[in-house]
Amino acid sequence: MNYRLIFKDLLLKLTNKEAYTFCCILLNTDKETYISHIKEKTLVEMTGYAERTISSYIQKFEKTGLLSVTTNQVKGEKGVFYRNTYQVKKPTINYFRVEYDFLLEDIPADIKGYLLLLKCIGYQGSNSVLYSLNRIAEKKFLNIGLSTIKKLNAEAIRLLVLSKEKTGYRITDRFIYDDQVRDNNPSDYQRYYNEIVCYCKKRQIIPPRYDSDLMYVIFNNCPESSFFFDKLDNRQFTEKRIHSLQYFINVLDFHSIPKPSKEEYTFVMP
Repeated sequence: MNYRLIFKDLLLKLTNKEAYTFCCILLNTDKETYISHIKEKTLVEMTGYAERTISSYIQKFEKTGLLSVTTNQVKGEKGVFYRNTYQVKKPTINYFRVEYDFLLEDIPADIKGYLLLLKCIGYQGSNSVLYSLNRIAEKKFLNIGLSTIKKLNAEAIRLLVLSKEKTGYRITDRFIYDDQVRDNNPSDYQRYYNEIVCYCKKRQIIPPRYDSDLMYVIFNNCPESSFFFDKLDNRQFTEKRIHSLQYFINVLDFHSIPKPSKEEYTFVMP
């Protein structure tokens, strides 16, 4: 799965327009190094914002610590030109994941940036925002004013990428992962696995055996099973039997996730 990590605290220093522009750079980085050579003209085409505006945004990204920029002189067929290299800061804490296909969605750039900012204030890493719009503006959680928030929010709901809930709002865009902090309950893995079994049987495929370690990888790469099956639906299966859950991990390009180590405690008797 082609996703990148976004630093929540730093993204909240941006407006929605800036947030989406940064996302365009981020999702066009190398998956491992987080380095991008994307051209400013390409960013103009992707966002619809003016080139001068894009340049000012990039300067702000550098000032906030989201990335660093190196400009190199490059010789080409048409002579010498200058190329920017962006080294995006890869977060290790307080981040969320967004899929590359988010860029391809047919919704306005301003709305995409707004969704990214909302995600930063989601409850415990989830896609649920437990605040009213007035509260968001009053506490200055986002770097945009109330009138703009209301306008963007209404449009996002109309486009079906945001829903109004009893306790606030929920981001329903499927390319912004719902990374809610979970207790990693083995029963969650079992329920997920049962859904995989049903999916295989519907396709007349003999399902693989249960493996708690492999289910841990699947669950933590893709907590939402609906997204997991959406990805699989786009593939043609020739297999009549899948021998291991590792097959799905390989097919969907999931990352190996180390289990948290148990802390050792030394008890001192009085």
